[in-house]
Amino acid sequence: MQTKPVATRLLGWLCAAFLAAASVAHGQGIPSFPSVVALEYPAGRILCSGVVLTDRLVLTAAHCVCAELPLNVFIGRTVFPEENAGLHWRADLKLERPAFFSADFCLRYSAASAEAMRGNDLALLRFTSPLQPGIQKILLRRGEPSDPSQSFARIFAVGWGESINFWRPGRKTLAELDLIARLCSPDDELKHDCKAGIEMLAARPPHDTCFADSGGGLYGVKSDGTFSLLGITSRASRETPNNMCGAGGIYTSVEAPGVRKWITSEINKTNANP
Repeated sequence: MQTKPVATRLLGWLCAAFLAAASVAHGQGIPSFPSVVALEYPAGRILCSGVVLTDRLVLTAAHCVCAELPLNVFIGRTVFPEENAGLHWRADLKLERPAFFSADFCLRYSAASAEAMRGNDLALLRFTSPLQPGIQKILLRRGEPSDPSQSFARIFAVGWGESINFWRPGRKTLAELDLIARLCSPDDELKHDCKAGIEMLAARPPHDTCFADSGGGLYGVKSDGTFSLLGITSRASRETPNNMCGAGGIYTSVEAPGVRKWITSEINKTNANP
């Protein structure tokens, strides 16, 4: 798919400690994930989420950028109208054409969306200028994908959707849902239409990811508050009557060897062509 570069404004908290280790928010023991951003499209639509992976790259779900590119990236806990005085800092950046984990993803997605997303629902958006110096990069775990329940105290799905079946276009609150997660197994592949070894399943009824959470992060949080990015929100494990929130979510693992190799390659390309 051919797309044109578009002007992007980065709104919110961009400071040296912007991606520092997780901090406790609201006094409730919930880690704060400021690296998860809201993607705004024309007409003020907040349709997807994303994760700031480095000072040049935003990782999101590929299906979020097939039809059109986002115009703006918001950082903070709530998306407010542009004129709101609560906005702290703004920079004008340019966003380049996305890189897809599967090069022909959008063509396949237009023909059979569910099949296209299985194990392939990743894209990287690249800023032509780096974000503010000093931003800490997200570190990805090494080694083969492991059982997250054995490695982390809690699993959080983080995105700019709603935790109920209600959508407020143009104004979203960052949702952080504590879930139970596991790697997709061959049995899950048959039951939930996920890709074994590449995707993950996560849910904790009645909470779940909803519309606009696509592209947000799935994080493993240790007892000391440190966290790792485990996956990117792709889709619901099964449809619900209103098609807004799923009954469990499917996430593309960033630990799967093929995915990690692709991300590393794209990071190296960006570093080699500043």
